[in-house]
This record gives sequence, structure tokens and C-alpha cells, in this order.
Amino acid sequence: MRILIGTTEISGLAADLCKSLCLAGEDAQLVLRHPHRFAYASERSPALIRIWHRLHQTAGMGLVGRALARVARSCWSLLVLAWAIRRFDSFLYLFGVGVTNSLLEFKLLRLLGKSVIVFYVGSDERPPFMDGAVCLGNPAPSIEQLRKLTLAKKRQILACEKYASLCIGSPFSGQFHERAFVKCFSLGIPRHFVGSVQTAPTLGNTGAVRILHAPSQLAAKGSKFIEEAIHNLSAEGHRIEYVRLENASNERVLSEIGQCDFVVDQLYSDTPMSAFPTEAAHQGKPAVVGGYLAEQIERFLPAEDIPPTLFVHPEQLQDAIRRLVLDVEYRQELGKRAQQFVSSRWSSQEVARRYMLLFRDQIPAEWWFDPQQIEYFHGFGLPSQGLAQLVDQFVQGDRRDSLCLSDKPKLEGCLLALAEQARGGANATTRPA
Repeated sequence: MRILIGTTEISGLAADLCKSLCLAGEDAQLVLRHPHRFAYASERSPALIRIWHRLHQTAGMGLVGRALARVARSCWSLLVLAWAIRRFDSFLYLFGVGVTNSLLEFKLLRLLGKSVIVFYVGSDERPPFMDGAVCLGNPAPSIEQLRKLTLAKKRQILACEKYASLCIGSPFSGQFHERAFVKCFSLGIPRHFVGSVQTAPTLGNTGAVRILHAPSQLAAKGSKFIEEAIHNLSAEGHRIEYVRLENASNERVLSEIGQCDFVVDQLYSDTPMSAFPTEAAHQGKPAVVGGYLAEQIERFLPAEDIPPTLFVHPEQLQDAIRRLVLDVEYRQELGKRAQQFVSSRWSSQEVARRYMLLFRDQIPAEWWFDPQQIEYFHGFGLPSQGLAQLVDQFVQGDRRDSLCLSDKPKLEGCLLALAEQARGGANATTRPA
């Protein structure tokens, strides 16, 4: 079976998955719209793909140059699609972005009997009004802009569900799905690193506990409250060496992980182990992760699928950090469990084996998830009160349809109740709640 993986990348996920399949003896190839430093297979890219890459590089071009490049890129994409149809049997698209980024492509592949899997990684399926990375952007979108983004995302997901062979998603960010999807937690996320990684717990040179935080977006990650918690613990007399990395290369992040005792990921997460804690786990370093999901994750995932991090309610974040600062034995034990999890359950071989079950249509029944069962509604990167206020503004003027959740009345009702709280001023606070 010949497999195309592409055509966009996030955190090296596509490249790592492609490498895992190749190491397992499968014929997989990474095909990206843009060249990427994680694309290990780029050396083998045919001239057709290299020209496609160049047509996407329009930096420095004027208005006319960019317009001409856009036309040429669209035409060239058709050639790439024709090549891909002849070359591959199965297609795995991250973000639902294909070669031509059009619905016609999905229809054509289905007509030709090709297998098309769409892998949603969170931000591409999560409702925009539940996404702190969107709502807290600079500049932040208006409510009307959020409504348009929400409707566009709902339509895109429904279109992919209609024509894709299957979708991979999360029970905690897949609120817009209407068709059953495969849980990403049942598959796992492989990681590949160049060279060896340090696995021994580390103590800072000063004897202080070294904590690493590497936010991609300060507001959405709750960095302000994370740093306030660490400041409070330092004021209590705990010896802490705090390091924050922003806009750092992956190489730098990995190096800093090797020198820290544990990492703090974020305050409002809808997954217990995203890319940063996964990288820490490979080096035997535990992670503190905050999120409202922590209170209900065990209801929707079997224990063996839940990555071992110190996953706590946002209000418990400071206590969780204090525990890892004080309890060296627990800190080291949690780091070992995290490392064991990513090196066994999420190992390259195991992940490749599970993905091949998808391509061979041999999916275990327990991997499927019915989106009607979704109950989590706190999203990512937002305090509960902030989400409540957003939803309240969303539905003003009897606009509950703006939520695009009419197919899930129970979930919609939970959000409307949250909005009612905000309207009444209940539990109003500027702190995490």
C-alpha cells in the first residue's frame, strides 16, 4: 500500500508519522505544500514537488508577482494531484488540507476508490469561540468575525466527513463533528529525535528545582497565572529556577528540557499531553498541565490511553507545581511513567501498527467515538468566565444558532447555561475558575 501524508505540518507530526510508517516497512511519503525542516523525506521529493514548493514562496514579491504565483500555484497543484493519484493508494491529510485544498479533490479521490483519512489535531476542529488562541489573538476578532469563523469551520468539517473515508479527532475538541470518528488517543503520537536524549532527572546548578515553560502564545497558555503561581511558591521559600522560552527553535527547547527538573505546559488545556509534554516525556521529565478536562477525562478514555502527566483543574495548578517541587520521589516516578508511556504505548512501532489498521479498514470497535457523547465544553486557552462571556455575546439577539451545535442539544444547553451565569454576574472573577 502506497500512502501519502501531508499536505501541511504541525509540530513535526506529519514527518514523524511518515517516518514511523517507513521504519515499519510501509511505503509512505511526506508531501507538503511548503518545505519544512522536519520533512526527513524531502531529499527524495521529485522535481514536481520542489517546483510546487517554490511557487509557495512569495516573500518579497510585489502584488502582481504574488497574483501570478497564485495562479501558477493553482495550476501546478493540479499536476501534483494527478501525480499523487497515480502514485498513491491512500491519503492522510492533516487539517483536512489536500493537494488542491478543494472539496472537488475529495470527491474525485472518493470516486476513484482512494482511501482518504483526515487527521484533526485540535485547533483545526475546535469551535473558534472555544479556542483561546483565536479569541485572545492580537488583534482579537470581533464577535461577528468569530461567528463567520465558526460557521466556516463547521461547514468544512461536515464537508470532510461527507467525502473522507474516516476522520481522526478528539472527544474534547471535536464538538463540530456529526459523524463518528476515531479517537486520536487510541492511535498515539510518535516522536523522532536526532541523536540521544538525556533521561536522568536533573537538579539545577544552584540546588534549586528548575522549571521550564515554553508557551507558543502567552495568553492562551495562561502564562501570567503560571508565573504568578511560581512567584508565590518562591515567596513561600521554595528554591525554584524558572525558565520561560518564547519563539525558540525546537532544538533549543529540547536542550532546555534536558536541563530542567519538570515542565509546566499550560493552564487551560483540553488534552493531558500535547507536543511539549510529549517531548519532555521522552527525556523522562514530568509535566504539569492545567485544564477543566482533568475532572472528567477518565469518563471518556480508558486508563491505558491517558498519558501520565500531572493533569489538574486550573485552580489546583499552584498545588500541583508545589508537589513536584517538594516531592522528588514522586517527580522522578512520574517522569519515568511518562517516558515508559511514550516509548511503549506511543512508540514508533506501535503507532505505525495502529495506523495501518486504519488504512486496512480493520479498526477496533472501541476506537470509534460518537460525537453525540461529547460533554466537554470549556475548550482551550480560556478561563471558564471568559468563555461564558463570549458565549453570552454570541447568542445575544436570539442567535443560539451561531454556536452551530443544534445537532447536540445537551451540549448547546450547557453552553447556554454558562452564558446565563455570565449574564447574571454569577462567579464573576478575573482569576481562573
